[in-house]
Amino acid sequence: MTCRICSEGGGAPAVSDVAPLDTPPVVSAFAIACRSPKGVLYEDDKVRVGWMESQPYADRIGGAGFFFQNKLGGALTNFSVSIGQASSLSVKLQDMDPTIPAGASGKMGVQVRLEDAYSDPPVATISFATDRPTQMALRIPIVVTKFSKGHTIADPAQFPGFWGQAAATECQANLTTSRALERGSLEGMLSALNCSPMAKIDPNPANIVAGARASTAAGEVWCLIRLQCAPNKTQFILSARGSNKEYAKGVFNVIVAQLKSV
Repeated sequence: MTCRICSEGGGAPAVSDVAPLDTPPVVSAFAIACRSPKGVLYEDDKVRVGWMESQPYADRIGGAGFFFQNKLGGALTNFSVSIGQASSLSVKLQDMDPTIPAGASGKMGVQVRLEDAYSDPPVATISFATDRPTQMALRIPIVVTKFSKGHTIADPAQFPGFWGQAAATECQANLTTSRALERGSLEGMLSALNCSPMAKIDPNPANIVAGARASTAAGEVWCLIRLQCAPNKTQFILSARGSNKEYAKGVFNVIVAQLKSV
């Protein structure tokens, strides 16, 4: 099957009315998959839903796949995956056998191409039947940072100019984590999201500044991130600005997801 993903405002809602799962294990799994090439997105007593990137994203193109494991003593039938449609992201889903026998696994390849900046990850609606029909919706880690590269400003004196010219795109949030996060961990997280930390930019040495950029069919976009860190290392003010509001919001949303999952 072939779909085109995204939606008004750069998001990518589910095809059905099923809301994406937001339990703590699912939220944590999604955050991990955003900064890693593989992970288990969901698991219960019936099925395990895994995700793996077959190659690094490059030149607006990414390759990945779903992996499904049947944990029951009977078959999962009428198995299907659908993804919301829009214009910012092109997605092609490979065919898979609609029946997964007891104890067996199934795989569905996913090819993606970035067309324009977007802010929200696509949502996959997964359906199958056992003794009764089951349907769930999961956010999948095809986020804008997967298509990004690090972006830096060589001259710290130029930062205020770039930051100021992008004021209209600002996204900001006050966040509190459940445990203290050291600077090294925060910079490592940003680097794993293809955002490059920049030294000697912020007048407060406790704060972190980073940047990311991406090439879309419409042209290159960039985003600057400022993370203000309280002395207790559990309270943060995250700000993001960029050349494109959807891209800035997309990078911002991914970082928020990381901090909320801690």
